[in-house]
Amino acid sequence: MIDLVPELKLIIGEQPAVPDLPPQDAQRRFQLVFRRFIGVFARPEHPLALFLDDLQWLGLGNAGPVRGLVDPAGCETPHGGRRLPGQ
Repeated sequence: MIDLVPELKLIIGEQPAVPDLPPQDAQRRFQLVFRRFIGVFARPEHPLALFLDDLQWLGLGNAGPVRGLVDPAGCETPHGGRRLPGQ
């Protein structure tokens, strides 16, 4: 997540480097980390609303993280919070 959002270093500090993986495994790891990251903020007592705009420009190659948010099977967080993107 630090590679995607460098400002996170200010909050969680420097993180150890992650090992290189084959592309498909790296994609799965990213999706897992992304869901866990969002799950930190999406709780039943503190729901999280994400509004994603311009989804029509989203390509199939980079739709994985968004698909995990939109897919009902991927919407539940471990803590029961729910995420629902916009247009």
